[in-house]
Amino acid sequence: MIGFCLFVINSDYFEKLTIKEKKCIINSSKKSNIFQRTLAINEDDILIKKIKAEGIKISNLSEDNLNQFKKLTQVFHEQYFQEFPQMKEFI
Repeated sequence: MIGFCLFVINSDYFEKLTIKEKKCIINSSKKSNIFQRTLAINEDDILIKKIKAEGIKISNLSEDNLNQFKKLTQVFHEQYFQEFPQMKEFI
């Protein structure tokens, strides 16, 4: 279960920053995302146990079902990544 960190900055403010400042913010946000993903991966087992303890059934897709799901959602992903190409690395 991976969430994501959303970084918001006023575009007028951001555009006034120096290239060095912009790179610093962008690189720091990437590092923060990597850290957040690492935390999420490390906590998966704990969260799954808590979910199951609440009586919620968790199903895993077979390889065939996963491939079918990917095929059925391919058009959506293509459209989404055209609008948000930077998100492709997170999917």
